[in-house]
Amino acid sequence: MRQLLRTPAGLAGTTLVTFMVVLAVIGPPIWGAEAERIDPAAILQGVSDAHPLGTDNLGRDILARVLVAGRLSLFLALLTTLIGAAVGIVLGALP
Repeated sequence: MRQLLRTPAGLAGTTLVTFMVVLAVIGPPIWGAEAERIDPAAILQGVSDAHPLGTDNLGRDILARVLVAGRLSLFLALLTTLIGAAVGIVLGALP
């Protein structure tokens, strides 16, 4: 692990993964209501101070939705890795 953190790529990757985990943990409690709130007056707005990534077809803030959905994406990536490792270990042990 020390050698990984000594390289710029290893440090950047570790920082990015740590940042994603933190956002996945704190995102839904902070931005959950904002991500689900439908605002007919804000349908398909572009980038603004109120909506840094704009809004979708229902007027929901895209940035809030991305931050809230990060938890599910991170969970599915972890689950896929664990399933792949389990199947790989079983198939590798068979011969």
